[in-house]
Amino acid sequence: MSEPDETPAEGTPAIIAPDVNPAGVYANGFGVWGTPIDFTIDFLVGPLMPDDPSQIVVARVRLSPQSVAGLASALEDALREHIESQDLAGINTSGNEEQA
Repeated sequence: MSEPDETPAEGTPAIIAPDVNPAGVYANGFGVWGTPIDFTIDFLVGPLMPDDPSQIVVARVRLSPQSVAGLASALEDALREHIESQDLAGINTSGNEEQA
């Protein structure tokens, strides 16, 4: 594992990226499912060819329900900040085709 680049503020955990793919991987899709004890998120890339609808799992993450709630909140905050910073006030963030 790589060492953290900076010393975190006191009380903040250090985040250390793995030596393999330290910059992460690209995904343009995802799938989510759950069991009574956890949720699984598959991050996907694809389709690779116009006539081939298959997708490749580039990362699979299992989370506790509490972590999913924190992730959902953090994503909502990040998306709201992005929309505000890019002046995208009319963008539909609901995931539905129709405008809100």
